[in-house]
Amino acid sequence: MKESKLAKNYFDEWAADYDIAFEGGREEHWLQKLINRLFRRKTFALRDQHLKSLLKKLKLKNKKVLDIGCGTGQLSLAAAREGARVVGWDIAPEMTKICQKKAKRLGLKAQFVVKDATRVKLPKVDIIFCIALIEYYRDFEPLLEKMFQAARETLVLTDARKIWWRLILRKILGQIKNFPVYYHDPKKVIALAQKNGFKLEKEYSLHSFRTLVFERV
Repeated sequence: MKESKLAKNYFDEWAADYDIAFEGGREEHWLQKLINRLFRRKTFALRDQHLKSLLKKLKLKNKKVLDIGCGTGQLSLAAAREGARVVGWDIAPEMTKICQKKAKRLGLKAQFVVKDATRVKLPKVDIIFCIALIEYYRDFEPLLEKMFQAARETLVLTDARKIWWRLILRKILGQIKNFPVYYHDPKKVIALAQKNGFKLEKEYSLHSFRTLVFERV
C-alpha cells in the first residue's frame, strides 16, 4: 500500500524529532522544528494528558493491549504502568527502537515490534489503541475493520479534526514532505463500528483531534 510506504519512510527518517515533540529538547532539522511548533508540541501534550487520563478509566490491569502505530511509545508505556500486557506495533523500525530503549530505561514490561497492520492478521486482544493512524490512509475502512474484529472489548481511536488554519498548513507541509493527511467523517467510523458489533461509548473533541471510545456490544 502506497500510504504504508510513505509512513514508513517518513517516520523512520524523523523518529527522533517526533519524540522530541513529547520529551522536549532541540530538533535537528528546520522543517521538523516548524512542524513541532505548529502542530505537534501542543497537540501531543494535550493528547498525551487526555489519553493518560482515559487509561485510568479503562481498568487495564492484566488486560492484553495492542497499540497499533505506537510511535515512540508514550501511550504503550503508560498502559504498561497501569498493569496492562502491552504489545506496540509500528511500521517504522526507528520508532520501535526508541520504544525499546525507553521501556528498558523505565523498567517497564512492554513488547515493541515492527509491523504493518495493513498487511498482517491482527491478534485477538482485549483492547486496541489506534492513535493518530487512520489519518494517513485515504481508504481507512479495511484497516479499521480488522481492528474491530480483533478487539474483544474496547477500541480507542483518535483522528484529526478539521480546523481551518491547520488544514491549510498541513496541506502545505504535506506537499513539502510528500506525506498527505486525510480527514475522515466520524459518522463513517461510527457506522463501521456498529457494523462490527461495537457501540460508541464516549466521544471527546479536543483541540485538533477527536477521540472515540468503542465497546463491544
